[in-house]
Amino acid sequence: MNLKIKEKRIKAGYTRRVVSDAIGISEVSLFNYENDITTPNLATIEKIAQFLCCSVDELLGRDDPSVD
Repeated sequence: MNLKIKEKRIKAGYTRRVVSDAIGISEVSLFNYENDITTPNLATIEKIAQFLCCSVDELLGRDDPSVD
């Protein structure tokens, strides 16, 4: 799915542990989402976006003009 979770997390200055604890998932799950091993459900994507102060569209790469 090529989510931008890792990019947004690092830019915000958070570790995987901080984000995973804040949204109630395991660090392994977050790692898997960041590395496109598994795909989070919509509710989890929304929680991640809210915590990282960005939109779901930004996490999905829809804010990038080069993405159609």
